[in-house]
Amino acid sequence: MTTTYTIFQVLNGTAILRGAEQPVWMVSYIRSDTGLAHTHGFPHEIFVNLCAEYEHDPHDIDTLIQLVLHQPHMDIQHTDDDFVYKATIEQARAGHLAKLAKSQQDHVYVDEGNHLDAIRQQHDPADPRIAPRCEKVRQVRRNHRRNLGLA
Repeated sequence: MTTTYTIFQVLNGTAILRGAEQPVWMVSYIRSDTGLAHTHGFPHEIFVNLCAEYEHDPHDIDTLIQLVLHQPHMDIQHTDDDFVYKATIEQARAGHLAKLAKSQQDHVYVDEGNHLDAIRQQHDPADPRIAPRCEKVRQVRRNHRRNLGLA
C-alpha cells in the first residue's frame, strides 16, 4: 500500500544540534493513511553531508531533497555490502539511490504548493564545505576498507 505525504508547509528555523544552534528545515505534511500531520526536521547541512558521504551531485537538489525525505523509510544497515564505508563510492551511491527508488514505491511526497522551493532557492551547490568534507570521507572510507581487508 502506498502512503502519500502531502506537504503543506516548509519552515526555516533553528534548533540546538550537537550543543550549538544550527539552521534547520521543518517540512510538514499530512499522511494519507492516518490523516495526521507530521513534521520532518533536518539541518541545512544534511545536503553537504549527502554530497560528502555518497558524492551525490550537489546540483541535483531534487534528488537530495528526496533522499532526505525518504531517509526514515530507507533501510540502511551498517552490515549492507553497499554501506558507505564498506563499498566503493560508486557502489555506495548506487545502493543509496536503489534504496531511494524502493522507498519511492511505497512513500510518495506531494508538493502541490511548491513549498520545497524554499529549500531549492537557498541551496548552494558550490557550498565550500562540500569538497573538504568529501576528502575527509574518502580518507575514512580508505582506512575503514583497509581495516576490513577490502582495499
